[in-house]
Amino acid sequence: EDGVKAVQHCKEKHVDPLLQSRKWNRVDLVGGQALRIVAQKKGITKWKGRPLRLPSGHKAIAILHPSYLKKPYLMERESRRKETVDHLKKGLEESAD
Repeated sequence: EDGVKAVQHCKEKHVDPLLQSRKWNRVDLVGGQALRIVAQKKGITKWKGRPLRLPSGHKAIAILHPSYLKKPYLMERESRRKETVDHLKKGLEESAD
């Protein structure tokens, strides 16, 4: 419960004001925790690479966290890394619209 309160405090005092500080073309959500906390969505494998609209109205894209991509036991590690780069590129193209 204390951890949840700390994360909520951080979001309210730091993340939300930063998002509201200017009109961002795109917000990158790195990992499942960022997806859950900022976009209020669950399931990074479901949402990765898909265009999202945050509650604040900003465009966003979720990607796998780099620490996940470095796991030595991840059999499809190289394809996941390429996929993540492709998601970021795709997000850049869409944010230019």
